[in-house]
Amino acid sequence: MSKGKISKSLLSWFLQGLLFTAPLALTIYIIVVSFNVVDGILTDVILGIFGIRIPGLGMVVILITITIIGFLGSSIVFRPLLAYLDKLISQAPLVKVIYTSIKDFMSAFVGKERRLPSRFW
Repeated sequence: MSKGKISKSLLSWFLQGLLFTAPLALTIYIIVVSFNVVDGILTDVILGIFGIRIPGLGMVVILITITIIGFLGSSIVFRPLLAYLDKLISQAPLVKVIYTSIKDFMSAFVGKERRLPSRFW
């Protein structure tokens, strides 16, 4: 194998690996950052009002918020807005690759039409 083919293969494998790991890593990063921000704000507010610390309150708020967003996203009123945002995001070159990768990855596990064999569920 020539050095050029090896370089192209390594680059191809790296990009393929990036497409597999980026959506998961980005999702975990967003959840961790969101938790830290929300938990920091809530801890200060609750501590100032009640004088107590409630560990994990940020996670509860994030779970409730994600559930509400899911509920609103599945309603008829918000579907056109989500379709517009989806179209808008899909037009940005680099963002499109990351966004569609995350969207496909998430829909494989939690979408209405799961792509995994039924033995996993």
